[in-house]
Amino acid sequence: FISGASVDKPAGAGQVNAGISSVKLKIQRLTGETSTYFGGASGSDWYTDETFISTSPGWGYSSMPTWAHNTRYVISAKGLDAIGNLETAFDTSVDSRTVIFDLLNPTATVTNPAGGGYLNAGQAVIYGTASDAPAGISSVWVAISSNAADKNDTAWYSVSADTFTSAYSDAVYDSTDNYSGGNWEWNRPGNYLMQTNRQYVVRVKAKDKVNREQYYDYTFTYDSAPPVAYISNPSNDAYKNAQFTVSGTASDFGSSVSTVQVQIEELGTGCYNGTDFAGACPIFRIAGGAGPTNWSMSVTFNDNKRYVVVARASDTASNVQNTFGLGTSS
Repeated sequence: FISGASVDKPAGAGQVNAGISSVKLKIQRLTGETSTYFGGASGSDWYTDETFISTSPGWGYSSMPTWAHNTRYVISAKGLDAIGNLETAFDTSVDSRTVIFDLLNPTATVTNPAGGGYLNAGQAVIYGTASDAPAGISSVWVAISSNAADKNDTAWYSVSADTFTSAYSDAVYDSTDNYSGGNWEWNRPGNYLMQTNRQYVVRVKAKDKVNREQYYDYTFTYDSAPPVAYISNPSNDAYKNAQFTVSGTASDFGSSVSTVQVQIEELGTGCYNGTDFAGACPIFRIAGGAGPTNWSMSVTFNDNKRYVVVARASDTASNVQNTFGLGTSS
């Protein structure tokens, strides 16, 4: 609905005027170098010739054109009095308005953790993006549920209570810590509230400067448990009388093992560097074999030398093994 006011001049006490008979409304659409004008008959009634629509002196107009997204319009009005005088003095700040329509919802994403991916204990911040054109983003809000299967079932995190709670039947939003250059970040709940191998849902809601808003859900699995690599061959304190392949297995509780790295040190010499044992320790090299859960590494050992083998596993949640039990991983 477009509306405004009109008055005939001269105005005021003791002045005589014919009074406004109608207001001529012009809706101009600007697309590139071309202007078209709304004729008022239907939403798609546009002309290349300058066109005016007659309205009442009051005035208001409700037969809207079909507005286009991210398109500029100039809406202007001229008064016509009862004896045919048409307004000629035109003040753009009073008699016209320029409008750009934003008809699409803003978009928002979670970039870390990846949708359907993993988040570990060291990743305390959730990152994402938000965008909107032409109006731009006014705010970004984030909520997190601890129940991916049923987000509203005893699940939404309350920042004020610092707990996942059943007190709310819908998302409990918290403002992002900052929004700059299309990027936002948010400090997630502490590790003491998160459970390994549990799926969570991050809901991010973006609002633009014309008050359109939209939310988006992203699911991730929390995994704070590092994987473990096991050395099968050689056994601890073993003696060998022939060349052999170092081998073992690996397992993970939360996500899955992604890689196994092995360090082989020749005591008194150095670590295996892919050619010999002249490397300065530590040197962890990616193991081969059938896969990270059934790994192996071939090395040519020297006679009458003592060796220390350490195996280190990483998982798809970026957890890296940091303890190496004697007889297990070393």
